[in-house]
Amino acid sequence: MSEELRHPFKDCSDIADEHWLLRRVMSDQWIYDQNLGRTRPSSAAFEDCADGDPMSTFWKEKHFDCGLDLDHILRGHENFYVARIEVSLVRKLDNIVHLDPIESENPLLRQPAHVLVVGEKPKKKFCKKIAKAAVWEKAPPDDSRLDTQY
Repeated sequence: MSEELRHPFKDCSDIADEHWLLRRVMSDQWIYDQNLGRTRPSSAAFEDCADGDPMSTFWKEKHFDCGLDLDHILRGHENFYVARIEVSLVRKLDNIVHLDPIESENPLLRQPAHVLVVGEKPKKKFCKKIAKAAVWEKAPPDDSRLDTQY
């Protein structure tokens, strides 16, 4: 792993490989994959932010242990869906999971289970593999956009 990835981000050993990360997926970032026979997020849903910040996710187990629900993740993000990805796959693809809780005086804005996925995300090596392995937590409606195929 390169020096720039070691600092200031550190892989959180409290987040077990068998745990899940939740990722918000914009309404235009999913497709019907004929090879899989189901809808899935597009690979674009798993890229880093356009400003260069690492991909933002939420540690599912901690999120629900804190008494929060999917609505908490989606607050302010209308027309978004939620996919989950297994931590072990993220690590196998040479990325780390860095616990990055968001603190706020306003409990509606607190995100104690916020996690950054840090590392290079080549389209085919990372994004596409993650997208194909992702499972919906909050899926798009069955009948919308099924004409969009991959």
